[in-house]
Amino acid sequence: MSDFEVPTEYKLNTLNQRLEALNVEGWHNEEAKLVALSIGNTDEVERLTANIEIIKTAIADVKSRIAELG
Repeated sequence: MSDFEVPTEYKLNTLNQRLEALNVEGWHNEEAKLVALSIGNTDEVERLTANIEIIKTAIADVKSRIAELG
């Protein structure tokens, strides 16, 4: 928990913005991965795959925090 008093509505708005940003970032990584696959850049595919998994974990965390506040 936080030591700071922030209205729940503000927290929810901020978390929803973060969720949207993470989804956009994940989509960008998926698109870049398709390009890397098409040109056979296996190192980039591995890097992007790892990024996508990290983003998925972050999305799950943010969704959990939204549920706790909602």
